[in-house]
Amino acid sequence: MPSWRKGKRIGYCLNDKKKKKLNFQECLVLGIDLAKPLREQGPFDVIIHKLSDLILESGYDSQSHQLIRDFQTYVETYSSIILLDPFPAVRPLLDRFESYRLLRDLQDQGVRVWGLLVKPGWPVSICKTRVAHGPSSHEMALIFNEEGLEEVSAPCLLQSFINHDAVLFKVFVVGSSHFVVRRPSLKNFPRGESARKSIFFNSCSVSKPESCSRLTELDEATLEPTPPSDNVVCRAVRGLRSALGLSLFGVDLIVEKQTGRCAVIDVNAFPGESLGEEAGLSRGRFPLTVSAGPYALLIAPPCLYGPAQITGPYKCSTEPPCLGQIRSVVHTVQYCTSLPVWIRSDHRSL
Repeated sequence: MPSWRKGKRIGYCLNDKKKKKLNFQECLVLGIDLAKPLREQGPFDVIIHKLSDLILESGYDSQSHQLIRDFQTYVETYSSIILLDPFPAVRPLLDRFESYRLLRDLQDQGVRVWGLLVKPGWPVSICKTRVAHGPSSHEMALIFNEEGLEEVSAPCLLQSFINHDAVLFKVFVVGSSHFVVRRPSLKNFPRGESARKSIFFNSCSVSKPESCSRLTELDEATLEPTPPSDNVVCRAVRGLRSALGLSLFGVDLIVEKQTGRCAVIDVNAFPGESLGEEAGLSRGRFPLTVSAGPYALLIAPPCLYGPAQITGPYKCSTEPPCLGQIRSVVHTVQYCTSLPVWIRSDHRSL
């Protein structure tokens, strides 16, 4: 039976890239072989995993389903094991439809509405795949008009694009702590519908620390955006952690150019930087301390106002079919033409 003793036994199911970032002092770190019974490899005090592929495959592959089931049974049998993170909590973040519904629900839980800004015409939108894990999940497109929908593959969703001066703030959450890093992001684009061709890109080539892309080069000189205050980030993290039931996750924040308002645009399960920056947390590295202005946080799910159905011979291009569902029917793109709810920085509901 696992116990909290000096020299904790930490089991891990991670890819090679994440294994290299493990940095646990005074702990015995053990790689878990899913081909062998877990009982023979324990006991464990903590199990850290990145089994996103297996969780996705368990929806349509019997072998993967059995592996996940056996894993879950073992953790439930030895209830003192801390699993980072529980499979039911991870699963919704692998499906962008589900993760944005969670954001919408969080927004609806007693959050005061300060007003909706409705804009006529087609808003500049960013198109993302429904599946939020794997190489294909980083393939995105900027859509400038309704004709651009003909170029994308279902299932996918559209999210209103907010000008943010090509700066992204990535928040990495580790338990009750978090840290924030600044990353390059997409440049500003004129508002409203235009005849411009859609721009297809890989988000990894845009928002990595070493990224160098024409899409991140601002067309005109501008001041550095004011980062969100640590108070705002803390409240966002606290609300998301409670709603998601996760200990290891990442949040993507942007600051709107014109207003200084902050938007939550994405949430990810166990990003790799959570391991690499753990030592920084122990030294108390919380760099964001500047106020973001009277309006602080916007939770910006893309599907607040329902789907628009575009007929055509579209089908899911993901192999194997995403989440086990073969889609060869109507091409459904979820989008909204309105900005969602803005929340004051001094509001305490989140």
